Amino acid sequence: MVARVLKHIREPHIDPYLMEWLRDCASFDEHSRQQLDFIATLLNYVVGTGNVIDLDQLIEESHRLPQPIGDTFMTIATQLEARGEAKGKIEGKIETARNLLQEGADPQFVAKVTGLPIDDVKRLQNHAE
Repeated sequence: MVARVLKHIREPHIDPYLMEWLRDCASFDEHSRQQLDFIATLLNYVVGTGNVIDLDQLIEESHRLPQPIGDTFMTIATQLEARGEAKGKIEGKIETARNLLQEGADPQFVAKVTGLPIDDVKRLQNHAE
């Protein structure tokens, strides 16, 4: 299984492979903590490193997986969604800061409004000039 993951990890669309691997994991002994830990580690690696395109579809598909593999995947998916939301918020703040700076706003004001560190705002200002 590890060899297959490593073979396909850089595919432009890894989702179909991921679901195939999860289905293959269904044959593992569901009472083995070591096997479940292995699956969780593998899932973390694949989802964090690979090009997962449609997380929502994978979550939907994971409901069909035997337990506790489905639960393990859902935990990882929830963590990824939280990371994505946090990243989106930061990107939104950066975009707002850029727009304010382009309109001539004071960097101190921009830092206060966006919550970004003043050093980051000044870097954005320097890149815009």
